[in-house]
Amino acid sequence: MKTEELINWIQNELVYFRNNPYKSTSYKLFFQSEEDVEGIKIRVSNHSANKQNDSNNKTISFITKYSSQKKSAYNRVISEYVIDEDGYTEDGKNIEKILDWELN
Repeated sequence: MKTEELINWIQNELVYFRNNPYKSTSYKLFFQSEEDVEGIKIRVSNHSANKQNDSNNKTISFITKYSSQKKSAYNRVISEYVIDEDGYTEDGKNIEKILDWELN
């Protein structure tokens, strides 16, 4: 999957979760190269990660809002970003910039 396809998938999932509050989470594994055997887990949700999301894999989480699990010990390998309806974090980063930062 190319980065542009990943960005489109994340954006579409965020819209879906905003419009369907009773649906919660989608995942995708993103492999940076053919040699990458573990991949990076991309998580899109309407809430923060919790202990059910704990794993040894690096995870980048895009959410519509923080919930009570904001910074727990459970999500120590998860980088989490709240994305507003315009596609930005509160400090002005868009999904493309976040992926560029996290994947490089």
